Amino acid sequence: MRQLKGPLLLFVTLLLAGAALFHLWYVGITDSMPTRVLRGMHLAMFVPLVFLLYPASRKRSPRHRPSLLDWVIAVVGAFVYGYVAWNYHALDDRIPMVSPVTQTQVLLGIVATVILIEAVRRVIGSGMAVVAVVAIAYLLWGANLPGMFGFRALPLQRIVENLYLSKSEGMFGDLTGLSAQVLILFIVFGVFLARTGIAEWFGDVSVLLAGNWKGGSGKMAIIYSALCGSMSGSPTADLYTTGTYTIPLMKRNGYTDSFAAGVAAASAVGAQIMPPVMGASVFIMAATLSRSYQSIAIAALPAALLFFLAKWTAVHCEATRRELPVLRLDADVDLRSVLLRSYYLLPLVALIVALFAGYSPTFAAMVGIGGSVVVSCVRRQTWLTPRRLLETLAEGSRAAMFVAVPCAAAGIIISALTATGLGLAFSSIITGAAHGFVFLTLILVAAVSILMGVGVPTTPAYILVSVIATPALTHLGVDALAANLFVLYFAVLSNIHPPVGITAYAASGIAGSQPLRTAIDAFLIAIPGFMVPVAFCYHPSLLLIGPVWPFVLHFVFTALSVIGVSRAIWGSRRGGRWAPRLACMLAGFALIAPSMLVNLAGFAWMAASLITSFLFSSEPVAQGVALKCRKLLGK
Repeated sequence: MRQLKGPLLLFVTLLLAGAALFHLWYVGITDSMPTRVLRGMHLAMFVPLVFLLYPASRKRSPRHRPSLLDWVIAVVGAFVYGYVAWNYHALDDRIPMVSPVTQTQVLLGIVATVILIEAVRRVIGSGMAVVAVVAIAYLLWGANLPGMFGFRALPLQRIVENLYLSKSEGMFGDLTGLSAQVLILFIVFGVFLARTGIAEWFGDVSVLLAGNWKGGSGKMAIIYSALCGSMSGSPTADLYTTGTYTIPLMKRNGYTDSFAAGVAAASAVGAQIMPPVMGASVFIMAATLSRSYQSIAIAALPAALLFFLAKWTAVHCEATRRELPVLRLDADVDLRSVLLRSYYLLPLVALIVALFAGYSPTFAAMVGIGGSVVVSCVRRQTWLTPRRLLETLAEGSRAAMFVAVPCAAAGIIISALTATGLGLAFSSIITGAAHGFVFLTLILVAAVSILMGVGVPTTPAYILVSVIATPALTHLGVDALAANLFVLYFAVLSNIHPPVGITAYAASGIAGSQPLRTAIDAFLIAIPGFMVPVAFCYHPSLLLIGPVWPFVLHFVFTALSVIGVSRAIWGSRRGGRWAPRLACMLAGFALIAPSMLVNLAGFAWMAASLITSFLFSSEPVAQGVALKCRKLLGK
């Protein structure tokens, strides 16, 4: 991002703050703007700002000001997206796929598409931009392909109508509507909440809960990340909020640079699956499944806790293996001071209460923002003075660009998949390649999710894969919510999966560690947690579907599975033998199998492995047990 200065910085900050205020007023307060107008203005504001803030090239473009070409593209972008808002009456009166498309509209649609793809390349990266270009090329020329990849050719006018003039598909489709009506308010809420100082309080809570345990700095980092992630829903925000404090602390405690950065990265990606806020993908999931957001958040909570249990086990095993001492913190945090500052939770509590009382997510987000403003007034250091308020609104808009632009681009890609039938073709390919086996289908869908997520944020990766892959899972009897959450989990994994692993590389920059080594460590720390989505596809009771007792049973089994696989990867002591670790690994797989008989066998196997490991991992314990046995035999 460019480092703007002086009057130019003030001008762009005012534009960003104005965009946030526009959505707060017309979406959060009045809710009076026509659908097409809101979506057109949404893109007319955020896409041009991309060209003012992000250079075309890191090496050749100016770093402290937009170039003349950037200004021209920004103005043209505001016009082509504003055209849809300005002419909404005429566009609403059109009959889709029947009314003629004028040459002017074709030209504006082509320009709008090109500008959007370039905006995606700048703010997100080349990965999603390439996918969008391939999707459009397939729309234009894919009819010439043989077999299942061919389709009936579409004229250019109808392609432009689908991508530019429609308000149910394309760049102004339902995804852009969700971004404009719900996601931006939750993003702004996260920024306002962070300004209250709640992150510091979360840090004190994590110190209080885990600071004095063995390997306590790592366990503290996991709790801190889970708490901050629950309010932000963003891996990057979570990492930079927590990692700058926890990574140096873990290094001081004796963890290696790469492991400390790996723990921070692996925990940060959990922000997108940790209720109550979670990531933008969950709102899209709720709209897709026609379920309330709060019902998905409740269902996802047990799985999220199991996901973080995997990180906890890895940290504990590494601390035991390295014989790390208990970390002595410079300042003690007492329970009384933490409890006295628990008012920081009021905005989150207000948001949750509003959601569960049946109010819309939009209203709940506004309640949370209002609560954040009130809480910020408690301490002078967090008062929202006019300058701080302006900065907070601008920061919210900057964060919203990372959702608004890819959602619009994802709308183009999904329109191409649906108009050509390619989405159904991919689903058939996955089902055919797996020969009807659920486990093979899960592996293929996980691979597609990770590949589609390379260099692409989780939200667009989830959107794309859910269109082509979840039908293959639901066709085999997997619960629809479980199938969508499965895709989301593995889209999240792409953030730390080597060799790209954006979040892992960001953590390596904080730790000063080797990026690839950090990505590998983060992947190994996180991968036992990805036993959880496999488990809830086989056992939907983990998502609180059905009676209580199956949930309790499979929650315990999955927890032991996560612990076993994590111990198998990280060991539990220096010089640990491979046989017990392999036993833990196999027992972990057995514990989440679809057969109860296999689950019980895995449970017995895991229990025996853990007991044996405990008895013989510590010489004093083993000697004490042996002495007791000799005395009993002697009698």
